[in-house]
Amino acid sequence: MHPDHPKPRPATTVPGPDPTLEQRICELETRLTHLSRFVDELNEVVTEQSTRLERLEREHAAQRGHQAGGGFSGLGGAGLGGSGPGGGTAGTAGEDPA
Repeated sequence: MHPDHPKPRPATTVPGPDPTLEQRICELETRLTHLSRFVDELNEVVTEQSTRLERLEREHAAQRGHQAGGGFSGLGGAGLGGSGPGGGTAGTAGEDPA
């Protein structure tokens, strides 16, 4: 052989597809599909809960406005110092009246 030419390398065999690797990839793809579907379902639940919460907040604000306007003043009202509807302490900011 001439010194300028490298020695020929022996032929290497390219390994065939690994059946366990293919099986693992298939299982991972299946899991990914299920997880993706689960995330979509959870997103739908969160969206529905958000819509419901916003509606309840609007209803609560409307009821508080009604109470502040004297809608319940004859039912125990602020004049009696009660803590029920219109009593002055229920429904204050940051508190849950229930």
